[in-house]
Amino acid sequence: MCRPHYGRWKRSGSTDGIRSLRGAAERYFNETVLKHDGDECLIWPFVINNGYGRFTHEGEMQYVHLVVCERVNGPPPTQFHQAAHSCGKGKQGCVTKRHLSWKTRTENEADKLEHGTHNRGGRHPLAKLSEIDARRIVALKGVVSQSRLAAEYGITREAISSIHQGRTWGWL
Repeated sequence: MCRPHYGRWKRSGSTDGIRSLRGAAERYFNETVLKHDGDECLIWPFVINNGYGRFTHEGEMQYVHLVVCERVNGPPPTQFHQAAHSCGKGKQGCVTKRHLSWKTRTENEADKLEHGTHNRGGRHPLAKLSEIDARRIVALKGVVSQSRLAAEYGITREAISSIHQGRTWGWL
């Protein structure tokens, strides 16, 4: 998207610049989200930021899933707890109250692995290697020099060393 269309989309959830009626998101939150008792994902239809729904609540922009989690489960047990989605569709804007609970970062990251929504390895947007490449590099440890592997895969020798030592791709 060009900058003006992206700005419109970020502000209103639409590239045509038509904003939702003032208070529509708050009404939807109160009348639909908080009353929804189903198990299916309820996707936030208004402004989305980084995959998560946002709206003006009590005079400030807030993430919908955080407000819902606090309403349903009370305040977070500690400042380190996060609102976690049991459905794995948090980044798609799910705001279903049955799917939300407070979890530590470690618990939330474990859920991402279980749901397949993690961002590690070849799924990371900046990854230069696939999982197959990393497995081959591990298999060739001590057989082919790190410099040769680095040249073959177009990465640094230090990156090869990190794979061999398990600092990166350590789960393989």
